[in-house]
Amino acid sequence: MSRHRGLVWCVVAVLAVASAAPGAELAPGQAQLAAYTHADGTQYFALGLRPPATPAAVSHDIVVVVNTSANLQGAYRDASLAALQELLAGLGEGDRVQLIAADITAVRLTPGFVSPGGPEMQAALEKLHRREPLGATDLELALRTAIDSFVDAQGRAKALVFLGEGTSRANLLATEKQEQLATALVNKRVPVIAYAVGPNVDLSMLGYLAAATGGVLAEADKTPADGAGKLLAEAAKAPVYWPKAVTWPGPFAEVLPKRTPPLRADRESVVLGVLKGTGPFEIQATFEGPAGEQKFSWNVPRADVQDENAFLAQLVARVRQTGGVGLPLVDMHTLKLAAASTTLGAAELTRLAAEALGAGDFSNAARLAQAALAQDPTFEDARSVAAAAAKKTAPASPAGAPAAAGPSSAASGDLNLAGPAVPAEGSLVQKVERERAVLRQQITADVQNTIQEGRKRLAQEPERVIQDLKLLHDRLRDLPELGADVRAQLQAQVEAALREASRRKQELDVARQRAMQLEAQAKERQLVAQRLTRQQIKATELMDRFSSLMDEAKYRSAEEVAREAQKILPDTAEPVAATLNSRTVGYLADALALRVARQRAVVDTLYQVERSHVPFPDEPPIVYPDAEVWRQLSERRKKEYSSMSLSKPGKAEQRIMEALQEPTKIDFVDTPLSEAIEYLKTLHKINIEFDKKALDDAVIGTDTPLTRNLQGITLRSALRLILKELGLTYV
Repeated sequence: MSRHRGLVWCVVAVLAVASAAPGAELAPGQAQLAAYTHADGTQYFALGLRPPATPAAVSHDIVVVVNTSANLQGAYRDASLAALQELLAGLGEGDRVQLIAADITAVRLTPGFVSPGGPEMQAALEKLHRREPLGATDLELALRTAIDSFVDAQGRAKALVFLGEGTSRANLLATEKQEQLATALVNKRVPVIAYAVGPNVDLSMLGYLAAATGGVLAEADKTPADGAGKLLAEAAKAPVYWPKAVTWPGPFAEVLPKRTPPLRADRESVVLGVLKGTGPFEIQATFEGPAGEQKFSWNVPRADVQDENAFLAQLVARVRQTGGVGLPLVDMHTLKLAAASTTLGAAELTRLAAEALGAGDFSNAARLAQAALAQDPTFEDARSVAAAAAKKTAPASPAGAPAAAGPSSAASGDLNLAGPAVPAEGSLVQKVERERAVLRQQITADVQNTIQEGRKRLAQEPERVIQDLKLLHDRLRDLPELGADVRAQLQAQVEAALREASRRKQELDVARQRAMQLEAQAKERQLVAQRLTRQQIKATELMDRFSSLMDEAKYRSAEEVAREAQKILPDTAEPVAATLNSRTVGYLADALALRVARQRAVVDTLYQVERSHVPFPDEPPIVYPDAEVWRQLSERRKKEYSSMSLSKPGKAEQRIMEALQEPTKIDFVDTPLSEAIEYLKTLHKINIEFDKKALDDAVIGTDTPLTRNLQGITLRSALRLILKELGLTYV
């Protein structure tokens, strides 16, 4: 993602010399020693150590710091958020995460440590997405806030994951502050897992924090966002071993950094210094790991002394003043990059020396060539330029001095009596010109490749292509090696590609808007279909309720339910017919009831009339007792029989009859029959028992599933409907 300005040939040189640097990735439990012997006899070394493989911790507390400064916008912000999502997905159930947004302030987005996939983390991610990228970054405040978050992590491994540039423009960090931050992290046993993403990443700062705390550094330029999250999750959960005591053999006269860095199981750790002797050696150390205190030992093989390791002398001299503070040697790969940068420095100084030699500035040519040799004593081009410059600045031979025997020195090309022959001045200038021509060809090819790659990616990411082309245009402006004609030609090609990309972006924006409109219309149609489906389901439930009410002869209530269904589906014939049917049947039932009542009353009246016509004799006469006797009879009858009623049911039967008339609510989805009946017993507070013999005869189990949704009907109707489907009934 990030763009580092520089000459194209520098990138090519890095790739060319990186393989010459010492060390490949070490296997667990191995060590590697590379060395270089300086002209003064001092021997410098680089030692890579990797601990044996041991089980990692089960649970981790991880603080994730996301850089939200103004620089992290567009594709950089998308990359960091994508890496964050993949990081959370790669953590385990026993892991906890705290999310912090860092710019000029540091804001905790989660209430402490939460589950990486829980609702608290989802709410924090929404806050992070809504947070505007503004201001600069105070890296010290962000790291201090993260360190203070580890207050209750007994028995849990810890890690700090940082996603951002690593710059601290709001609070510049001097060497002392960098050392203080690294010390605080080590004291808390917190490794820094850094993902460098942004337009101006500070790899030196992030690399030092990762190396000093036993962490890992990944670059967005080399690790795409779709795989970075998984890498960060694995790195955060890898075991780290914190040094307690290290025994360096006597030949290790000086070891940098002075504080031994922590070791990791997934990479080697690197130390530098001065060595007396070539080994082999044995190193013993005690570390604090996931399983407690552990002792490791390495059998270091004999040192590999090569002139290609000459960069170690300069690297050790550079970090000796700070005791190793600021040294970004994360692993052997970063040691290769250090070797490459040293070689590139010597090559650049040699190129400048050759230009000075071609321009006749012999003193500066000699000074620059000697500086290149100080960085890389094995660099033959620098030695040749130094020899040619020394010849030009050497005093002329005294008059009358005898000439050397044999062919003339000029003819033989022997211009330097103190060393081997060197190329003539003209050939050296021609060499520089050839290098410039090759450089121009490389830059031209790079520009054309960038334009072609951008055209391939226009359909997917036009904004990114436009950004890359603008950066390429600015880089061409800053390359002094290009002539005016070549620069103008290449800039014209880039500008044409920019115009094409802008036009294509506008077309894609129009197509994207059209696609969004079509998607909105499709979603609207889907919502309409879902609403119609819900209405149909509700109408079906109402019609089921209508049928139940009709079975119970509750015609007026059934008519009201049919009207509700008619409101939902006004253009459907079934609710309209149900309304008319319930009203007609209700009126007919009332009319029939009135007719029966009228006929019964007529018959009863005629009976009474006929009965009144029956005469009876008054012999023997009816003798009625006195009023006091009637009063006593009434009191005795009330006393004995007032509490008895042969026509009334018992209390339990009466409660069951009342419960059957109560309204109920049923919402069963694949519910066993036994659970459904138990639910109705609890809801209506009545006893319901199974006739197990009848169920066995009907081959129906009590675990038969039921699916039914009924509301607004009586328990009597509900039992009839749900049992009817199974061929059952109730009494």
